[in-house]
Amino acid sequence: MARETGSSDFGTVFYRSKDSIKNLRIKVHLQKVTSSSIVPQAEIEQKLGPSSSNHERREIQRQQELMSQKEEETCTVQWQQKLYSQREFNMYKHEENCDGVIEKKYHKEIVNQSERPTKRLFTYVNHDKFTNQREGIQKMTTSPNEKPTPLAEKVANVRRRRTATSSRLLSSEGIAPKVNIVDNAPSVESQRRNHVIVTPEQTFWIMADLSARDQIATEDDEHVLCSIKVDANGVITMKPNFNQSSKPYRIETDSLGKEVYLYTLENCSSAMSNSEKVREEKMYNELYSRHSQYLSSLVGSEFELPPLGVLRLILHGQIVSARNFEYDDLFVRYVINVPSQEQGWGVESNFKLAGVTQTCITKVEGRDNVAFFSFPFDAEMFYKRPAGEGDQTGQVIKSWPKIFFEICSLDSWSRFRPEGYCAVTIPNTPGEHSVELNTWRPVGPSVVSNLRRFFIGGAPELEDLSYVYIPSTFQGSHLSRFGFKTESSGSLKIKLSVMLQSQDFCFSKKAKRAGKKDALMAQLGSTVDYTEIRAVIDAFSKAHGRMQLARKNALNNLRELSLDDTMTVAAETAPLHL
Repeated sequence: MARETGSSDFGTVFYRSKDSIKNLRIKVHLQKVTSSSIVPQAEIEQKLGPSSSNHERREIQRQQELMSQKEEETCTVQWQQKLYSQREFNMYKHEENCDGVIEKKYHKEIVNQSERPTKRLFTYVNHDKFTNQREGIQKMTTSPNEKPTPLAEKVANVRRRRTATSSRLLSSEGIAPKVNIVDNAPSVESQRRNHVIVTPEQTFWIMADLSARDQIATEDDEHVLCSIKVDANGVITMKPNFNQSSKPYRIETDSLGKEVYLYTLENCSSAMSNSEKVREEKMYNELYSRHSQYLSSLVGSEFELPPLGVLRLILHGQIVSARNFEYDDLFVRYVINVPSQEQGWGVESNFKLAGVTQTCITKVEGRDNVAFFSFPFDAEMFYKRPAGEGDQTGQVIKSWPKIFFEICSLDSWSRFRPEGYCAVTIPNTPGEHSVELNTWRPVGPSVVSNLRRFFIGGAPELEDLSYVYIPSTFQGSHLSRFGFKTESSGSLKIKLSVMLQSQDFCFSKKAKRAGKKDALMAQLGSTVDYTEIRAVIDAFSKAHGRMQLARKNALNNLRELSLDDTMTVAAETAPLHL
């Protein structure tokens, strides 16, 4: 094979196009700039004979060098256009060398052709065998001891496509036909081999036959000038790039003469006219408008929005499981604590803010006793910043809803025992949150309470669940729980899905960025100001309308008065006819 030297711009480039790939046209110009530095002496003696002079031999050598230096070729290639090389032309000319359907099609095309349109330039299309060979495992170095990585082997196996060749070649190359590409019960080996996402793509190769003149062309003399791959997403991968303003690419063969070729690649695809561009733009605009209408029809026109300056908090929760509690037959009681209306919070009347789960028997999972509830609950709350509250501290929402939990046990003897308490603040960031809460329970001052708990049930419990966090009746600045004895118990796992809805998110750019904890509070700080400004504007519009109406009525009255005066004057000055 020839090796690439000279220009270093042989890197891979990527293009993205919305147009059809069939419109791609590439102009290739190949030129031979040198010939063999030494013309074989045997060839000259064969033409002139042994009795020829040195002058005649030098003249023949000079003529051959001039002829080889003038050798150049230009060809415009379309996407997936098949151009045959001399080797393929000689092979597919005979029908006995054609086995598959594609090869028979090539045979018919070659028989109908009198001669090749090109001498050295040819192409390999997507379904040629050369495509599969080039998409195999490629070595990254020139070392003979290089071994491909497991990932390279997997990618090569997945991307290999079946070509229409004979069964002998299929067996020798190891390409098995895929009858059913869907495997309902894949093996472990199949999962490891096919664990690569591959986008369907088409491949096109522009080649050059760099064999010496008057010699039989072989596969070793074929050189890749350009490779183009197009996937289903419209991404065009090209190696190398077009010669826009750079130097031509240089090729030096590995033969004895070290012949050098230069070639250029030019994009000669037909450009769109102005009318076609306008037509395409209208088509895309219509397509986008129809897509937006389709999306709006899915959402519907009855999409409810909260009023201006109001934040809607929608909560969908789930009590998942309880782990490592002392007794069996567990159930959970929960209470959603919503701040008061003085603090700006409200709730729909049809939503229940408290509930009790079913009684669940624990099961052993590893070394833990786990009770699985999977109990759902939901709530909907509203927040509106109280009137007259400033924004000096930078934190508008001073309180946030919380959920209190009480885990209890009830056995077959109707013995009730509180097992633990915990609380969680509803997250102020939208999304799904999984939280595992550690619980505690109060204990009595002596051993008698523990005996009572074991034999007849009952234990110290909280009268107000808000005492888990801050009691609702507390009004001081420091809360002391000195002397209140507790002990740790199990853990409770919950899942919370939070959605925040407000029209102010649409008017602010900061809320669209990655949300910090104070992002929501910073946005809600301007809701009341915006609402007040909007109210002033509405009042001004109403006053302006009333003023215009009064002015219109006044003008009408003046017109009526002027008309009456004119009729009176005309009656007094009119002549009297008898």
